[in-house]
Amino acid sequence: MKKTTLPILSAAIISGVVCSADVPAVPVIAEDSVSLSQSEATDLVTINYRLEGAPAIITVDIQTNGVSIGGENIWYMKGDVHKLVAEGDRKIFWRSGKAWPGHKIAGGVTAVVTAWATNTPPDYMVVDLEAARSVNFYAREEELPDGVGHRRYKTTKLVMRKIPAGGVQWRAGRRSTDVNTGYNGYKGVDHVAHLVTLDDDYYMGVYELTQRQYELMMVKQSDATKIKHVENTKPDYEVLPIKSVSINHYLRGQAGLGYNWPVNGHSVSNTFFFGLLRTHAGFGQFDLPTEHQWEFACRAGSGEMFHNDYNIPKSWEWNETNERIYEIANCKNNGIGKAQEVGLLVPNKWGLYDMSGNVCEWCLDWYNDSPIGFDPERGPESGTEKVVRGGSFSSYVYECRTTFRHKIGGSAEFDFVGCRVCCPAALDITL
Repeated sequence: MKKTTLPILSAAIISGVVCSADVPAVPVIAEDSVSLSQSEATDLVTINYRLEGAPAIITVDIQTNGVSIGGENIWYMKGDVHKLVAEGDRKIFWRSGKAWPGHKIAGGVTAVVTAWATNTPPDYMVVDLEAARSVNFYAREEELPDGVGHRRYKTTKLVMRKIPAGGVQWRAGRRSTDVNTGYNGYKGVDHVAHLVTLDDDYYMGVYELTQRQYELMMVKQSDATKIKHVENTKPDYEVLPIKSVSINHYLRGQAGLGYNWPVNGHSVSNTFFFGLLRTHAGFGQFDLPTEHQWEFACRAGSGEMFHNDYNIPKSWEWNETNERIYEIANCKNNGIGKAQEVGLLVPNKWGLYDMSGNVCEWCLDWYNDSPIGFDPERGPESGTEKVVRGGSFSSYVYECRTTFRHKIGGSAEFDFVGCRVCCPAALDITL
């Protein structure tokens, strides 16, 4: 069996003639080329297939009578799978005895090989931060070896989830029916309600960027001051979110030197975190998310004040609902009082953790009180302060809402402000 995912095709038409040079090649799994066999001695399963048309990202599922055996049962695969693969005859090796113990590959068991064009990649991308140009892809969260909660995905690997935003119209900002929350008369600045349609899908970090992930990139250059905020004398510092890293001095580069969003687009310094990450991975526009990318990812389809359809009552104290909000947000008055290991609380419906609380998260956009009249893909063309979203361990509950906005200067360093990595889903990855 086979399954083929086609890319989004584009063609220029001149005088009614399609210019084939502008149409990307379509990767396909050749008809009747998929086969699998199992060694009686070792239980090792070999899956053969032939890729034609163009290089493609390859994933595979194992099915019995047309039903998947489950992503957690297809771990421990090697060879031409979970990565960009060249055309030709290819092999996948699966340690079925370890992944799916007690089962033999017999009648009714099939391998479904999928070829993904690089402009329509799978839902999960994992960048190995210890090995250069080592990137893996998975169609489902449960296919990530040992599970997404494994410590490696918070330290030595960067796991990202594709956000299905392209062409989807949604409402950003606070609804007129939402409670106008505040404390002692203070009212936070919310996004004014407005409709937004983002052009493309994008990848978003499943976790806030951790100190170990940041450290692995920044030690690649000689300026030791770039890692001064890594608390490597503390127990378990590796899984804590990075904090006190300004946009201008640690993450992207100073605006005055040509790294000014949106004027200079996604241009970043090659000695700062995002530039080093791009060089290490060998592709991509890894960067901070825009404000609308952040909010769409945070909401995960929810229209309420918090993801997972959590809402707020008329009292800012929340009273009996405090414990429910603390399931998703490490925020003020929950008894913790500091940033904690990423990924300990309940994720949103798209599998993103700590979108509310823990540390606030930088966005690319310059701050303006109202989004009306600005391109939602870019935000204001200039400004003096950057947008920060999500709230932190020191924030009140109402400051952790999906619509609440902070503003901080791009050179500022605070121990409650970190970041999350974003990347376009139309990848410029090559062999």
